[in-house]
Amino acid sequence: FENSFHLPMDRLLYNDNDEQLRNELKLNIEKNQQIVIVCRRGNDSQLAVRRLKELLADVDNIDEKIKDLEGGFQAWHTDVDSTFPLY
Repeated sequence: FENSFHLPMDRLLYNDNDEQLRNELKLNIEKNQQIVIVCRRGNDSQLAVRRLKELLADVDNIDEKIKDLEGGFQAWHTDVDSTFPLY
């Protein structure tokens, strides 16, 4: 997807260098005013949103800028686009 940013869960949850990760994320948030986190079923994305909000607590309106796509790709397939492939 255009303007997407791939961040593996392991790097987000178990990163040894929070400052480097925080700087990368801040650049992404400045470029894209809103970030939507998505995973297969919507469970891991909830963890990711929580961690991102911890890392970026000093960013203005962070609660409004980072969102979770409830139900993940599976819900997108069921509720929005049945041609979207499931994995």
